Amino acid sequence: MNVTLRFLHENLRGCLDSTDWDIFKTNNNNLDDNADAVTSYISFCEETCIPTRAVYKFNNCKPWFSAELGKLRTNKEEAYRSGDRDAYKRAKYALNKAVKTAKC
Repeated sequence: MNVTLRFLHENLRGCLDSTDWDIFKTNNNNLDDNADAVTSYISFCEETCIPTRAVYKFNNCKPWFSAELGKLRTNKEEAYRSGDRDAYKRAKYALNKAVKTAKC
C-alpha cells in the first residue's frame, strides 16, 4: 500500500473505531432496519473519510489519442500561431503520421 492509501485506510479505521456501536442496538429487533442503519453509517464514514474524484469522459475522447499525440497537436497549433508556414507543415505532417500509426 502506498502512503496515501495507508493514510485513507487509517482515517476510515479511526472513524469506525470511534463509533459507539451500542447506538445501533435498539429495542426493535428488526434485522432489516438494523442492517440498513449500519450500512448507511458505514457509507457515511466512507464518504466523509475517503475523497472522491470526478472522472469526465467525453464522446470525442478517442482511446488511441495519447499524451504524445496531444503534445504533437500542441506543437502544430503553436506553429500555426507563430505564422511560420514551414514549421506548421512539418508539425502537421508529424501529427498526421503519428495519428495513423496510433490507429493501426
